[in-house]
Amino acid sequence: MSTSIKRSAFMRFAAGVADFGDPFYAEERQRDVWNEASAFGFQLMLWGTLSLGTVMLWVGGHESLPCAASVIGLGGLAAALTIGYAGRLGVTAAGNWSVNRRRYVALAVLLLALAGGLVRALAEADSTLTSDASTIAGLLVGASAALLLVWVIGRSARVRRAPEADDEP
Repeated sequence: MSTSIKRSAFMRFAAGVADFGDPFYAEERQRDVWNEASAFGFQLMLWGTLSLGTVMLWVGGHESLPCAASVIGLGGLAAALTIGYAGRLGVTAAGNWSVNRRRYVALAVLLLALAGGLVRALAEADSTLTSDASTIAGLLVGASAALLLVWVIGRSARVRRAPEADDEP
């Protein structure tokens, strides 16, 4: 890690958890393979926690809400800390939307299924939710707004990176 980066408590914590000083990281091929394996594991964890939480809500209903929230929360925490660590080192998490479009569509479908499972579980817990059209409309509008926000952020990140692509040989 660069010495020009301020060693905040978060960065010291991350270095301690990852054990970056281990001699294992000294060999370039090992480091590259480990980085790829870690990226694979990270993606598997993200998709797995969202999928597991979705299945839990659809199968277990309102009784599974605490467990589903814990699983999704753990995945979200790991993602937030990973993105925060990369951001502290000047690396953005915004991807190339044109290349990853199928993944984003799959993610949107998974998130809609998760939202549907959440609505179903909440409706089970409070039967007034199913009869309250304004609540359901609010959930749908909120989910749509969240998806639109994700799209706008990704699009603006791509636009900001566009001039850099022109400078490459």
